[in-house]
Amino acid sequence: MDTPRTATTAIEQAPHPDAIAGLYDAKTRDASGLNARLAAGDLLFFNHNGVVNPARSLDADKPLEESVRLRLLHELEADLVTFGLDYLGEPGPSSVVLDAGCGAGGGGIMIHRRFGCHVEGFTLSREQARFANAAATILRVDDHVSFHAGDLRELPLESDRYAAIWACESTEHFDDLGAFFARFRTLLKPGGRIVVIAWCAGEGQEAERLKARIDDHYLTTIHPPAAYLAAAREAGLALADRVDLTDRTTPYWRLRESSQHATGSERFMGDGYATRLVTYELFALEKS
Repeated sequence: MDTPRTATTAIEQAPHPDAIAGLYDAKTRDASGLNARLAAGDLLFFNHNGVVNPARSLDADKPLEESVRLRLLHELEADLVTFGLDYLGEPGPSSVVLDAGCGAGGGGIMIHRRFGCHVEGFTLSREQARFANAAATILRVDDHVSFHAGDLRELPLESDRYAAIWACESTEHFDDLGAFFARFRTLLKPGGRIVVIAWCAGEGQEAERLKARIDDHYLTTIHPPAAYLAAAREAGLALADRVDLTDRTTPYWRLRESSQHATGSERFMGDGYATRLVTYELFALEKS
């Protein structure tokens, strides 16, 4: 059973980056774990939700062979990236895109394949960066795609370097959204786009209890949607689009719950999305 943290300030709740790195090091090394199994076929390793796009019909309760279920889960995770990239603008082949919290590289490789651009990914996890670079080499995209272990808040990156920034399920790990968005604005070229996809906390006592459970399980500090909007506004970023993906991700979690390789979070995450005690949101931001 998960033991929720006691209620403290956001800064006290925020896990240390080393702890977050350790969590993802372990997930990446676990060859028998769900994430690694899903990446086994095409080397696109994701650590994020999947979504059901309108063109796809999914009955999450339909009996499936495990191999079919795993393939479908992987497709839904890739579908999230495909959907989100529609909001990233059109970075050209000579441009550089920042994958902020790149995980084990699946999203960054898909960004390059979509736009032909260069991609620089950063993660706290050395194991994720290792896997991502190995996958890029095997898939022959390492001349355009590279991944690095480091904390974006501290790395000496040049201003106005990136044509676009992709931050998929990474902002949940840090308490100070204002500092992160201010950093994004500095790194982004004028006219560039930022796409943030995030789990967002709901309101009320039940939502607070679920938030504590999620934060404890995933070493996150999830924020309400209003916190994202306020942080973007304070950083001087304009909201170009906002999409609520909650209903599209709920079936993904139901499908995961029936997997032989379920990780233990499926029931409370699926229930949370179904009751909207937690939401799944996309924010597309622009630098004027």
